[in-house]
Amino acid sequence: MKDNKGRLFEIMGAINPGFQQTKQQTPENPDFQLKTYGDLKRIVNVIKLQQKGKKIAGIGFDAILGSIPFLGTAKTAYDVYKAAFTKPDSKKTNTWLDKLDVDDEVSAIVDDKVENGFLQAMSDIFNREPDDKTLEPDFDMNQKMVEYLAGKYDNRTISGIPSGV
Repeated sequence: MKDNKGRLFEIMGAINPGFQQTKQQTPENPDFQLKTYGDLKRIVNVIKLQQKGKKIAGIGFDAILGSIPFLGTAKTAYDVYKAAFTKPDSKKTNTWLDKLDVDDEVSAIVDDKVENGFLQAMSDIFNREPDDKTLEPDFDMNQKMVEYLAGKYDNRTISGIPSGV
């Protein structure tokens, strides 16, 4: 696993020359960390390239992406967000991607068509964010779902979602 993480950092450096991972910059959590919307967009682009069989800096990264749960089959930004949104609550990546998960009980209540509209709206929002904007540490996809429902369905929404899910 550590070898895969090292290779992921190498790939991130190849696609983003400003990305550096040194001993002084080692994050508290050794897992890959997303810090900005630009990082999020770059990992989505890496996933899309990987699905097309592309290699970056001569390195194939199937195994690397396989070390990040639930992303191996994503082909578009929407697919990445959907995979994160629908993954079981018990699966964690220990990255900001975990914040994209919605409580499983909420997902069971909300119609798939509504979920898909919400995910498309969130994908559009993420893509419009400036690359240098820091990902919000208190981002809550469940709250975003509540806000989306209220805005789209005349202030009708869901409640009872435990905080921090």
